[in-house]
Amino acid sequence: MKHLPLLLLILIAGILPFSASAATVAPTCAVAVRTQNGQVWPMLNGKIFLLATPGEPFNIIWASANASSAHTETGASIALTGYQTYAVTKTTSYSYIFESGGVQSACNVTAVVLQGTGSANRSLTTVPANTASVSSANSKDAILTASSLPLLTGGYAAPGASVPVAYLKLVNTSTSVATVHGVWLQQNGSADTSAVIGFSTVDDKGMNRTTLGGEEGTTPFKDDVAYVPLLNATLAPGQLRIFTIKAQLSKALSSSLGSTLMIDVSSLDTAAEIKSDFPIRGTTWMLRAY
Repeated sequence: MKHLPLLLLILIAGILPFSASAATVAPTCAVAVRTQNGQVWPMLNGKIFLLATPGEPFNIIWASANASSAHTETGASIALTGYQTYAVTKTTSYSYIFESGGVQSACNVTAVVLQGTGSANRSLTTVPANTASVSSANSKDAILTASSLPLLTGGYAAPGASVPVAYLKLVNTSTSVATVHGVWLQQNGSADTSAVIGFSTVDDKGMNRTTLGGEEGTTPFKDDVAYVPLLNATLAPGQLRIFTIKAQLSKALSSSLGSTLMIDVSSLDTAAEIKSDFPIRGTTWMLRAY
């Protein structure tokens, strides 16, 4: 994977200020994860949770300061800075433990592997005029439970970035097929909606993908609300699917710098009965120049 040396430098730079008195200061560490598609998952409070599809390769990158030795949770020795490629088929946790003078610190990564079924790979650049009125003949007796996954963290977002704003967990708890045509999103932060020029979605199998907008000078929002299609995502009885929703930011954010992007799922476009406490909270991103 590209850019791994740069990620190592960023991690090291973030912890170097603690290295002035290595003999008296406890060891510190930092980790980051980069997936095959280039997505970087940052550390929060010494931990990372990432979503991965079965067999999807990803790199865990680690760095430390003030440490004299390091090892994994199994006791295997590792370098004080480095990276390792993994591909797992079930949820797996990793620990990187750093020691100095009998003092330890640890950074942890959990790869959450979600099982689901995707449909054919398709894309969409415009919303059908009558999308909201479309329904599936098999959906009227279906029951969907909608919720978020407590894995999503926000942070800082720069102009032109694509940032995850929601992980939508859908479970068909009925004996009928359920179809979801799209989601309604609402911006509840202080940033102007013109900061977002498009959205993209992908399911937990990486198969069902949609894109909406993405051109500078346009926005999918109207009165702080945007409709994002899911290409008639179908859930069989008992099936669980996870949809990652990302917002594409404009490269011209000068008027929105310092403001916040807080996008929630306010409703689903489906004929099925929905069991959920709307809005389904997304995350908070602070917009800044870098």
